Amino acid sequence: MIGGSTLRLKGTFFFFLIIAFAHFLKTIAIVSKDLTAGSLGLQIPYQPDFVNMIFSGKIPYAIMMWVYMVAALLICLRLERSRLGFSLIALGENQEAAENLGVNTTGAMLKAYVMSAVMTAFGGTLFAQYIMYIEPLNLMGLNYSVNFILYAIAGGMGTAFGPIVGAFLLVPATNLLRGSLTSISGLYGLVLGLILIGILLWRPSGLLPSIREILTEKKMRKNTVTHHPIPEEEEPS
Repeated sequence: MIGGSTLRLKGTFFFFLIIAFAHFLKTIAIVSKDLTAGSLGLQIPYQPDFVNMIFSGKIPYAIMMWVYMVAALLICLRLERSRLGFSLIALGENQEAAENLGVNTTGAMLKAYVMSAVMTAFGGTLFAQYIMYIEPLNLMGLNYSVNFILYAIAGGMGTAFGPIVGAFLLVPATNLLRGSLTSISGLYGLVLGLILIGILLWRPSGLLPSIREILTEKKMRKNTVTHHPIPEEEEPS
């Protein structure tokens, strides 16, 4: 219902409407005290068992997260080479042109919307079982959503490995900055923002596409030198 009513919008209007829906759902979760215990949150009972996805150590959680990441990556790689993936690429470049070429943009966006919601639900479930505490003000805030978007932007939007590259870069950077820049409250956020701005100014397409472009250019130069060697100058007789 939410996807069908919001995907007709474009650009900034779509973004703000999604934020409004997220805030509405957070408010519902806070108000529904009988279901969610309101702002106090829910404590998941500690019952270590594979069925409950609760373990006494951290290694099983790490294994599950890695399996989840690999499964999500394989789905994204498969999606890139599918008809739906090409439709989404065309839609991202120019929605009006894609519609003129016969692409069902609303259907493609709705499928992507559902796939994203399902995969996010699986990841959220694993995270909730790890922290064993569900609290609307924290888990349903904008912080996680904004971070996911920043990972994709920094690593390279429209690529399967881009968000992974962005996460491997920004998560350690965020933790290091938060731990070292403690003299002024919020200073680490300012520095992290400057780092992101620098990445976007240096490589607007993201790090991963830029790395691919650099490697492709080096390979082309190498092939050019190999197939067309520079002739040696003849010594004067």
